[in-house]
Amino acid sequence: MSIPVPRTCTEILPENPDPRREPACGLLDTFRSAPAYVLLGDPGSGKSTAFCVEAKALGEDAVLVSARDFLTFAVDNHAEWQGKILFIDGLDEIRVGSSDRRKALDEIRHHLYALGRPRFSISCREADWLGNNDRTALTSVSTDQKVKTLRLNPLTDDDVVQILDVHHNVEDARGFMAEARERGIDALLSNPLTLDLLARAVGAAGAWPRSKLETFKTACLQMAAEENEEHIHGDRPPPPDQLLDPAGRLCAHQLISDAAGFALWYEDGDVDYIAPDTQVGLGLEMARHVLETRLFTGIGNGRFTPVHRHIAEFLGARHLANLIQQGLPLGRVLSLIAGGDGTVVSAFRGLHAWLAVHCHDVDVRDQLIEGDPVGVGLYGDLDGFSTEQRRRLLLSLDREVADYGVNVSAFKALAAPDMVCVVRDCLGDTRRDDDHQTVTGFLLLVLQQAEPLTSLAPLLIDVVYDASRWPSVSKSALDAFTHVQVDSDDKTRELKRLLDGIRNDRVSDPDGELLGMLLTHLYPQEVPPSELWEYLPLGGRPDFIGAYFSFWEWRIHEQSSDAEVAELLDCLYERLPALRSAFAMNYYVDSLPSRLLAFALQTRGDQQASPRLYNWLKAGAFSAHGQVGSDDEINQQVITWLEQRPEVQKAVLLEGLIRYPDDDEFELHAREVWDCLHGSTLPEDFGPWCLDAAVEQVDTNRRVAQYLLRLAADLGLSRAALMERARGHEALERYIQDIFESRTQALTVTRLGRIEASREETDRRREQWIDHIRANVDALRENQADPALLFRLGR
Repeated sequence: MSIPVPRTCTEILPENPDPRREPACGLLDTFRSAPAYVLLGDPGSGKSTAFCVEAKALGEDAVLVSARDFLTFAVDNHAEWQGKILFIDGLDEIRVGSSDRRKALDEIRHHLYALGRPRFSISCREADWLGNNDRTALTSVSTDQKVKTLRLNPLTDDDVVQILDVHHNVEDARGFMAEARERGIDALLSNPLTLDLLARAVGAAGAWPRSKLETFKTACLQMAAEENEEHIHGDRPPPPDQLLDPAGRLCAHQLISDAAGFALWYEDGDVDYIAPDTQVGLGLEMARHVLETRLFTGIGNGRFTPVHRHIAEFLGARHLANLIQQGLPLGRVLSLIAGGDGTVVSAFRGLHAWLAVHCHDVDVRDQLIEGDPVGVGLYGDLDGFSTEQRRRLLLSLDREVADYGVNVSAFKALAAPDMVCVVRDCLGDTRRDDDHQTVTGFLLLVLQQAEPLTSLAPLLIDVVYDASRWPSVSKSALDAFTHVQVDSDDKTRELKRLLDGIRNDRVSDPDGELLGMLLTHLYPQEVPPSELWEYLPLGGRPDFIGAYFSFWEWRIHEQSSDAEVAELLDCLYERLPALRSAFAMNYYVDSLPSRLLAFALQTRGDQQASPRLYNWLKAGAFSAHGQVGSDDEINQQVITWLEQRPEVQKAVLLEGLIRYPDDDEFELHAREVWDCLHGSTLPEDFGPWCLDAAVEQVDTNRRVAQYLLRLAADLGLSRAALMERARGHEALERYIQDIFESRTQALTVTRLGRIEASREETDRRREQWIDHIRANVDALRENQADPALLFRLGR
């Protein structure tokens, strides 16, 4: 199936990774230069299609080959593999039924070594990937001894819209998605195969299926139907509903025997492509009708394979369920798909899950649930299960369920209205072992996806307050609470009570996750800008990127109006420098003041009087690390705004000078005032303005007048010009005399030297920064650099 959208993926880091390294995430083509990577994904997620796109993009430099063919054929007989980038598709398909799941990968390694260790990529179901064991094994045939592991990300909403629009001519793709969510089958949207099935099942008439089971059944019936009228009239194929069971018979044989597919004619068959009539017991005529449907795809030479493994699992399980209903012992089936310890072989988890869905006998379904509860929920459809069966499944879950957090929607039936008592018992359980904490956290994620169960709100808030829970569980409980509790005064009061508990250290919040979520919910309606800065010192670990980080980095801007940004700057000015330590602890907010300032100046700066503008510029210049405007791009916006308004520059400088008392600290305060100009270039008439301002201030602010006179002289105004303007002001005339009589050449040189030294210091710091980057070049290339360095570079 061709999906006309670029796919993204996320890197899976090895166990015990460098804590400074963040997993890479982006378009799959950004990893194209990697010497070796493994692409993991769920059934139908589009791994094969993604490989087709990548191989095609590389042209003659790349070859796409199935893992089965790569192992089957001798390397020496395939010159087209030599010196190429190899895309080896379907490692999971050749691991099926193997007693030693490492063997297939070892054979791939052998072939890669024989080819001279070329660049390669391998696709595999995530459930069939052996993690670090497989990764370590592959490093020996990677040119740089490294192998990246990537997880194919689910389709985004924009991807879904494009696929529905281009491939299925859905006029209202957004409405289609909303309907799927309303019906509780939105989990089908994020997977290319299930999205295709859903679109087929709904069809042009908009007849929506009620469940995942009905979706697959409807889609399979459509795929089994013959659309060509010549074939219908000339070949007389059986009705679609009579083809599903024989198709399931073929699929069950193919999956359990690990065959590649079927050969319609006996002479075209071999060990991999079996003959339906002799080896499956399906008549040749019926086999032909089945294999010619869209449930199967032809690959040449009279050979066919199921259109997709997920379809094969659905139909194969349907056929096996019919046999069990007719008397076939369940144990006979389980002996074929489970290991010696009774655990379902990973390759058969989908088949096992659909078997649980198709088998309605209570005892049979209970046994299947017990055998693989995670797989049954993940790959099957829980909507048709009774309350008791879903309760059994929930109680059977263990920490393995944490590996499937992205597929929480598949388990939404565990949080259906009839499950309230079951969910309540689980959340109220006093156990705190790792398994229970993991399952509780997972259940809380499910609650966020399901229909809101309002009656659970009090219990959920109790979970948040419970210090014996993992922090991640408390966070998920708060998310679930905000989802299930309707917006009301009671909800607001509860959230504010929790916020107060965090502020007064009555509630544990080590990572600041609860605080970040609460501020996101309550700002600015319930936590106004006048109060917001009180919560900056309460954040968790500065190296933890979570809800608290997100609020101060993004949410505060998204949720603030123009007026609220202005008020934030007002309040920040009032609280400086008391917040210095809080800014110092949270390095990622160092540029927040300048970002707020830049926005406020653009939206409301021209309407403000000098006193308020000075406050804003003073607050925006604040940095706990001593760098005014630590974000160069943002600070340039401030500089540009000021330079376009020379009268504002003058008024702000004067406003700052007249605020300070005439005492011994005046010179120190005056130097701080210059920070408010953010390094902007002074207007050409700044010297004459200083002289005029000195004359205006001499009677009320003599110290300011003296400072401005000296500044005018420093800017190049002559003694004669100063005396001419100061005529009649004895105090100014005396001070001008003092300036020029006491100022020696040495003092002039010293002042110039200070200016030069300041420039040299700026250059020195810049060189230090460049040297620091150079020293970390290797770490940056390996994506292992310190987060603080990456943060500053990103800025």
